[in-house]
This record gives sequence, structure tokens and C-alpha cells, in this order.
Amino acid sequence: MAGLLDRLSRTNRADPVRGKPLSDLLLLRRRYFVFVAGISFVIELSSITPLLFMWNALDRVISSRRTITLLSPLVVGMLAYGFWSVLARIRSRVVIFISQAIDCDIANSTLESGQASGAANKDSFEGEVHNQLNMLNALQQQLFATP
Repeated sequence: MAGLLDRLSRTNRADPVRGKPLSDLLLLRRRYFVFVAGISFVIELSSITPLLFMWNALDRVISSRRTITLLSPLVVGMLAYGFWSVLARIRSRVVIFISQAIDCDIANSTLESGQASGAANKDSFEGEVHNQLNMLNALQQQLFATP
């Protein structure tokens, strides 16, 4: 996926110093992506809670016709929904953190690149930084555009 982003943004240059900037930025955050994938897996597993509740209700509650038999799966189901909502909140916060960190890294590398190229040619420093920031803005619009 990261190599695909480098190709789409045309940042995959043959320059060995620069490497693959988008791939490198995504690899820096790899453990967060794995964490989000794990939480997503647990959230998807907890999505079978209504099925288990209905299965228990139809199997045990209807046959026994007791209130306590209905309350116990209801309490377990409510706890599962609470657990699911906490995990969903954690996942959304981690995804927001990842996006902000990647955005900050891209902005910093863009500014450093503009400063490095501006140091070589002091006359066009402001124009070079402006061009780099325009390229960053275009890249962000490509990556985060809604389909």
C-alpha cells in the first residue's frame, strides 16, 4: 500500500537520500496501524452480541419462562455493548492521532525540503517554500479526498 501511495503521489524518486517518503512515514506508524487492526478485529467480533442474545433468549428464556433467565443475557449483552463503545472510541482517537502525526511529519519534511533547496538559492527561497507547500496541499487533497 505504501509503495502505491509513493507511485500515486510521484514521490518515488531514484534519489537514494530521499528514498520513499510516504512509505517511510507510514512505516514509522506501523505499530499504531497494527493496534487499530487488532481493535477493529475485536469490535467486529463483538458485533455478534445481538445474535448471541437472541439465541439465548429463544433457547433458554422462552423454554424456562423465568425473568432471571432473561436478565442474565441482557446484562451480559449490555456489558458487551459498553465494551464495544469503549473500543470504538479508543480506535477513533488512535486513528485521529495517526493522521495528525503523519500530517505533521509531512509538513515538517516539506518545510525542511524547502529550506534545503532555498539555502542553495537564496533568491528563490520564498518561492520554493511556497511551491513545496502547494505540493503538500495537493497531496493531502489526493489522499484525503472523499469519493
